[in-house]
Amino acid sequence: MRNRSRVECVGESFVQSKAIVWKGGLAFENGDVNLVSTQVRLKREHLNIAKFEPQHGPDPLLDLVLVGSKWRFKIQICASN
Repeated sequence: MRNRSRVECVGESFVQSKAIVWKGGLAFENGDVNLVSTQVRLKREHLNIAKFEPQHGPDPLLDLVLVGSKWRFKIQICASN
Protein backbone atom coordinates (compact mmCIF):
# COMPACT_ATOMS: atom_id res chain seq x y z
CA MET A 1 0.00 0.00 0.00
CA ARG A 2 1.41 3.38 -0.99
CA ASN A 3 1.41 6.29 1.42
CA ARG A 4 -0.91 8.89 -0.13
CA SER A 5 -0.60 11.57 2.54
CA ARG A 6 1.43 14.72 2.07
CA VAL A 7 1.94 17.84 4.13
CA GLU A 8 2.49 20.41 1.36
CA CYS A 9 -1.04 21.88 1.37
CA VAL A 10 -0.30 25.49 0.50
CA GLY A 11 -3.31 27.70 -0.21
CA GLU A 12 -5.96 25.12 0.73
CA SER A 13 -7.10 23.64 3.99
CA PHE A 14 -5.78 20.29 5.16
CA VAL A 15 -9.29 18.75 5.08
CA GLN A 16 -9.88 19.75 1.44
CA SER A 17 -6.57 18.35 0.16
CA LYS A 18 -6.99 15.92 -2.74
CA ALA A 19 -4.01 13.98 -1.38
CA ILE A 20 -6.01 12.64 1.57
CA VAL A 21 -7.98 9.45 1.03
CA TRP A 22 -10.85 9.24 3.52
CA LYS A 23 -11.52 5.56 4.28
CA GLY A 24 -12.15 3.85 7.60
CA GLY A 25 -14.44 4.18 10.55
CA LEU A 26 -14.94 5.16 14.14
CA ALA A 27 -16.93 3.13 16.67
CA PHE A 28 -18.49 4.96 19.61
CA GLU A 29 -18.82 2.84 22.76
CA ASN A 30 -20.79 5.34 24.84
CA GLY A 31 -21.75 8.98 25.00
CA ASP A 32 -24.36 11.50 26.09
CA VAL A 33 -26.00 14.43 24.32
CA ASN A 34 -27.62 17.24 26.31
CA LEU A 35 -30.11 19.32 24.35
CA VAL A 36 -32.13 22.21 25.78
CA SER A 37 -34.83 20.03 27.32
CA THR A 38 -33.84 16.50 26.30
CA GLN A 39 -31.01 14.23 27.35
CA VAL A 40 -30.13 11.20 25.19
CA ARG A 41 -27.32 8.65 25.15
CA LEU A 42 -25.89 6.16 22.67
CA LYS A 43 -27.63 2.80 22.80
CA ARG A 44 -24.90 0.34 23.82
CA GLU A 45 -26.49 -2.63 22.03
CA HIS A 46 -26.15 -0.84 18.67
CA LEU A 47 -22.83 -0.63 16.77
CA ASN A 48 -22.74 3.20 16.76
CA ILE A 49 -20.29 4.13 13.99
CA ALA A 50 -19.12 6.88 11.66
CA LYS A 51 -17.84 5.38 8.40
CA PHE A 52 -15.62 7.30 5.99
CA GLU A 53 -15.71 6.46 2.26
CA PRO A 54 -13.49 8.03 -0.44
CA GLN A 55 -16.47 9.32 -2.47
CA HIS A 56 -17.81 11.29 0.55
CA GLY A 57 -14.46 12.77 1.64
CA PRO A 58 -14.44 14.05 5.24
CA ASP A 59 -18.26 13.72 5.50
CA PRO A 60 -18.85 10.39 7.31
CA LEU A 61 -21.88 8.14 7.00
CA LEU A 62 -23.42 7.95 10.47
CA ASP A 63 -25.18 4.92 11.94
CA LEU A 64 -26.19 5.86 15.48
CA VAL A 65 -29.02 5.09 17.90
CA LEU A 66 -29.71 7.63 20.64
CA VAL A 67 -32.15 6.85 23.44
CA GLY A 68 -33.67 8.88 26.26
CA SER A 69 -36.48 8.51 28.74
CA LYS A 70 -39.13 9.40 26.12
CA TRP A 71 -37.19 9.39 22.84
CA ARG A 72 -35.35 7.01 20.53
CA PHE A 73 -33.50 8.37 17.49
CA LYS A 74 -31.99 6.20 14.77
CA ILE A 75 -29.61 8.19 12.59
CA GLN A 76 -28.42 6.71 9.29
CA ILE A 77 -27.29 9.55 7.05
CA CYS A 78 -24.27 11.59 5.94
CA ALA A 79 -23.14 13.87 8.76
CA SER A 80 -23.61 17.04 6.68
CA ASN A 81 -27.32 16.34 6.16
